[in-house]
Amino acid sequence: INALPHSLVAAFKSTLEEVAQADLLLHVIDSHDPESREHIGQVDRVLAEIGAAAVPRILVYNKIDLTQRAPRMERDASGRIVKVWISAATGEGVNFLIDALGEYFREQRQALTLQLPPTAARLRAKVYDRFDVVRETRLEAGGWLLELALDPAQLAWLKRQDGFSADYLTSHLPSVLAPTGSLS
Repeated sequence: INALPHSLVAAFKSTLEEVAQADLLLHVIDSHDPESREHIGQVDRVLAEIGAAAVPRILVYNKIDLTQRAPRMERDASGRIVKVWISAATGEGVNFLIDALGEYFREQRQALTLQLPPTAARLRAKVYDRFDVVRETRLEAGGWLLELALDPAQLAWLKRQDGFSADYLTSHLPSVLAPTGSLS
């Protein structure tokens, strides 16, 4: 970023500004580069300039195969994963990165209850196809009560589906439901 002409950075500014809307940034760093700290600082300045300084971020230190470092994860004082050491070339540590992403997005999930009428069977099938249903209760009057644990992107997807009504969201429960399975 530092070596790019200012006019080129300005031309890409609108593209870069979309970064501010991201759920999570993966900042990939060449761990073998002796100037990596300066590069991190440059990226931090650009992120601040485009309004993305507050976007959650995981620093991914790549090329550990060249530095003889072991793959690992590092957490902050709050217990959140903030750094991961990997080698994209050898695959070492990639499992740590996958685990870090899974953990981050599981933490973003919120528990909610979805009450579907019998006419929403197609939407129910989509929900089962795409998400982990924590619990289902068949309603006496027909229909279903589904308890879900969704992250914000999953909830936004659900709200865009044909046949969805905001009335179906009967309550937002505290995040006490343990998410299970994969992140869809």
